[in-house]
Amino acid sequence: AFIVNHDKAAHALAFFLLTFLMHRSFKIMQIQKTMLLTISFGVAIEMIQFFFTPRGFSLEDLIYDIIGVIVYVSVYQSIKTVRLCCPHSLKKS
Repeated sequence: AFIVNHDKAAHALAFFLLTFLMHRSFKIMQIQKTMLLTISFGVAIEMIQFFFTPRGFSLEDLIYDIIGVIVYVSVYQSIKTVRLCCPHSLKKS
């Protein structure tokens, strides 16, 4: 169970970081499109595993991939809201 939990955390962290990198790399792309593209990549990975590897398709892995994407988008939106709402609170003294 310990390894399984780390595997799921690794999925979420990997997709959090992947979404961050994609969003930073394609600054012109809206966050919703970045989110859709990253989730589509997760689905594609699981489909490839289903057809070409002995590992198979894992809905649970895909769910944790999506959780990582959603957490990144939530953090991004929160930071964006704070910057718009209270820009003076982020300035260095």
